[in-house]
Amino acid sequence: MVSYQQKKDMAGFLTQRIEESRRYDIKESDNSHILLTQKPGSAREDVLLCLFLFNRKGKQDYRNIFFDARSTAERTGRTLCTSEVFYKDGKTFHVRLGARGQKKLQKSLKRYTKQEVDMMLHLRELEKAALRGRSDLIPYYQPETARLEESIRWYEMQDARQDYSHIRPFDQSYPFADEGTFIDIKIASEVAAMQEGPVQWVPNGANRLLLMPGKRNSKRDASKQFK
Repeated sequence: MVSYQQKKDMAGFLTQRIEESRRYDIKESDNSHILLTQKPGSAREDVLLCLFLFNRKGKQDYRNIFFDARSTAERTGRTLCTSEVFYKDGKTFHVRLGARGQKKLQKSLKRYTKQEVDMMLHLRELEKAALRGRSDLIPYYQPETARLEESIRWYEMQDARQDYSHIRPFDQSYPFADEGTFIDIKIASEVAAMQEGPVQWVPNGANRLLLMPGKRNSKRDASKQFK
């Protein structure tokens, strides 16, 4: 479980990145979301953006945040858009297949190498929802560890295909062995990371925006990593 202090650190880091952009006004924030608008005179100042800070698996609290944000948008005559960033701790979100993946390596994932299986994630419901009909990129907040700096990291999620060729026609499970792509499993490739600098948003479906690196990033220009 992500602690209160860890949630607070996540919200603080995202707030710093937003404020450094100098393009947005934060209207309200807590450890679960940040509500913001573009500064007056901007092209999309009519948009109210709700950035969800997904640092726990439960959905109900986030539903309530969405309904409150929608009411605020209606009251102020703005269009509500949503975006998200996930907490990367390997338990709440960004969960590796681990031992389960090694068992599948001998069966439905046998077309992949061990290195590829090690890159696979078992997605939570909120992560799957973030991908439906949208970009294949998911941004994660990386807390500081002994190996990694506090940062935002972007992962490209690629489909993993099932292979049931090991199941024989007379096996009991044969009628259910329908090859295709896994719903819960994706191959995650890190494509960019930023430790400091501003962020921005780009369109990502109907009333959806994708968090992206801003124009300046002193570590590296992460925006160049995206197509």
